Amino acid sequence: MKRELLWERSSMIPRTADSERLSRGRHLNWVKEPGEIVREHWVTIGAVLAMIVTVLPVVYDSIRLAIRNTLDAAYLAALGDLLLIFIAALLAYGSTVYMLARIGHLKRLRAAGTNPTNDFQLNEECEAETSILALVPSFREDFHVVWRSLASAALQTHVNRVVLLIDDPPEEPASVSLASARDTPAWIMKMIRPMGEDCEGALSRFEQRVQANQFDLATEARQLADLCGRAAAWFKSQAQIYHAIDDADQFFVDLTFGAPVSRWLDAAQRWARLAEERDASLSTVRLRAGYRRLLSVFQVEVTSFERAQFVNLSHAQNKAMNISSYLSLLGGSYRREKLDVGEKISRCTDDDAEWTIPEADFVLILDADTIVSSDYTLKLLRRFREPSGQRLAVVQSPYSTFPRNRSLLQRIAGAQTDIQYLVHQGYTHYNATYWVGANALIRMAALRDIAERAVERGYEIVKFIHDRTLIEDTESTLYLVSKGWRLFNYPERLAFSMTPPDFGSLLVQRGRWANGGLLIVPKLFAYVRQPGKFADRFREGFMRLNYLISLGPVSMALLIALGVSFDNQVRTLFLAGTGLIYYMIYARDLHLIGYRWHEIFHVLALNLVLIPVNIFGMANSVRQAITGRKSRFGRTPKVHGRTPVPARYVLAEFALLAIWCAHFVFSMFRAGTGPAVFMLLHAGILAYAITTFIGFRNCSEDLATVITTGSG
Repeated sequence: MKRELLWERSSMIPRTADSERLSRGRHLNWVKEPGEIVREHWVTIGAVLAMIVTVLPVVYDSIRLAIRNTLDAAYLAALGDLLLIFIAALLAYGSTVYMLARIGHLKRLRAAGTNPTNDFQLNEECEAETSILALVPSFREDFHVVWRSLASAALQTHVNRVVLLIDDPPEEPASVSLASARDTPAWIMKMIRPMGEDCEGALSRFEQRVQANQFDLATEARQLADLCGRAAAWFKSQAQIYHAIDDADQFFVDLTFGAPVSRWLDAAQRWARLAEERDASLSTVRLRAGYRRLLSVFQVEVTSFERAQFVNLSHAQNKAMNISSYLSLLGGSYRREKLDVGEKISRCTDDDAEWTIPEADFVLILDADTIVSSDYTLKLLRRFREPSGQRLAVVQSPYSTFPRNRSLLQRIAGAQTDIQYLVHQGYTHYNATYWVGANALIRMAALRDIAERAVERGYEIVKFIHDRTLIEDTESTLYLVSKGWRLFNYPERLAFSMTPPDFGSLLVQRGRWANGGLLIVPKLFAYVRQPGKFADRFREGFMRLNYLISLGPVSMALLIALGVSFDNQVRTLFLAGTGLIYYMIYARDLHLIGYRWHEIFHVLALNLVLIPVNIFGMANSVRQAITGRKSRFGRTPKVHGRTPVPARYVLAEFALLAIWCAHFVFSMFRAGTGPAVFMLLHAGILAYAITTFIGFRNCSEDLATVITTGSG
């Protein structure tokens, strides 16, 4: 039969180099086989023991010197010795958490086994209706970036509505980004609507035949197989007509359009086989579920919303309140109401409504520079529906970087992101998962449980996501767990996000990440003190604390460790050994997930050049704690061309380099060869990092701009 040609895999699946890259890239190649898991487990145990051996001499020698200096009345020197103990313990703590997270991830892999799960089979039976709302917050985004995220969200199974939350200033009606953002939902709908109408019509005709009792199960299965084949053909055609302008576009095509071709061909073949064999499991219930499942992919409404148009919604310039503003409208009917100061959105009856915004069981929050696998919600919903998922608030797949980033900076920053994927998976073993806001599926009941009411500009608003800090997802995590909710990282690489293309945009992102962790620490301590099994709560708190202090405080500790109290060879040698063990395991993980061993030196260089960025972020947290003034939300720039580096960061980088060079000279004459070599090595790496990741010419241009304009 001609329709069988639709199910020939060779004629349907795009066979390109990018498709092969997708098949390699979607599953992070770390360890898989049982033997590899056991091997890496013992490697990690050995690294932990080696690290303990290297830290103990530092602690012992520092205590010995502190006692001697105290007896000699050299109290300042004794204080420095004690400070070094704390610093060494802090650095060792961060390394230990990394090792424990590694062990936790390995245990999850061993428990999961290697048997793949058939997601289609799991969801083929009739399911309870589930309403999923996808929200894509955006601010002055490039058209292609928004289009990819909206299409990725719209083609998810079970997603009923996708809303682009446009946060561009409304006083810029002529801006290109605002105009294109407003038009994007209509373009997405134009693409999806024909296939949606086809699926809706097929289901309607099926129901009519069932109601008239004029159907044959085998014939119906063949018709459903044909519809699945047409869906595969539709995805293939979209992959062919999409004009990819860069690697990110091509990866999006492979992930969003290419991968579903195989999935729907499998479904078509399965239905055709059941029809041919006249399988006893065929029933109207099962066929109806198959039609509805296919329809759930294409029956979606894509719209946009701009909170800044209404005076009674929050105008706080951050992503959290952009999302909360729309969530506060769920389940109501609304119309515009003119006021002297602008327009207000008011609740009204259905008959008078300009908008009716349905309720939602779950909300998928997707950053505008993030895309997810086409089976993302399907797999995450399965976790919510398991017996142990009743108290799950958030299920997510920690995002990875897009494959084949174009610059060295993007590649190395992306390598750090991919390593964080492994760490986040390990956190889940200890019930220490943090919400990563770029691509989470969240239960609305949980968000309502932590919602708070506040007053802004005289209007009452609702905060579903807490925004006291710039890391609103991390802060909201502790509110959720304090209410008894749990979070879960799905153990598969399903989400991908763009890495900032230059150092100027990267420092905005990393500075925001480093700002707020210290402010949340008291909330974590309060949670750990809650009633419950102490051992479990302590283990969870031990892992969670590092996530809050791993950027700012640890960067400060490293800076101090490199700058003070290196007056003997023993402490220099063993403190360096602690870092060496950590970076050896880090390098091993880089190699296991597909990077080159030597790229650990680039990772170290990027870590050093980010020390001032992390410390500035931490300083902003301290300022907020003292003054009570919340830091300004810094959105990661997404502009064509290079983002300038503020002068204070440029000066801080060169000041740090000068201090380390001076310390090298001092060590040569006073501390000995060991400390001198240690400082020279770090100064050289920092100089290389400034040259490679920022560029001396760029630094000169940014400083000159500040001098000539008087800003920055």
